[in-house]
Amino acid sequence: MKKSMELNRETANRSWVQQFGKGQKAIGFSGREIAKAACNDRNSAYGWNVDHILPQSGGGTVDYNLICCRILTNDEKADRFPCFKANEK
Repeated sequence: MKKSMELNRETANRSWVQQFGKGQKAIGFSGREIAKAACNDRNSAYGWNVDHILPQSGGGTVDYNLICCRILTNDEKADRFPCFKANEK
């Protein structure tokens, strides 16, 4: 099993590149647009952060359990998995 890592800017940037490559804008899993430059920016219409797919308590902070998404989506999802509603979906 992989060792858990710290969730920081470096981890967020690595997650972005793994999911979206060199793109500066992308569509997150809930259908909302995000922009690489708006990492952790709650004041941006494109603000995003890294979410734990499985709640951190059950999945840990490892690459395969992380996904980039709009901050609003992360707030809507919270610790709910696998059933949750985000962006009315």
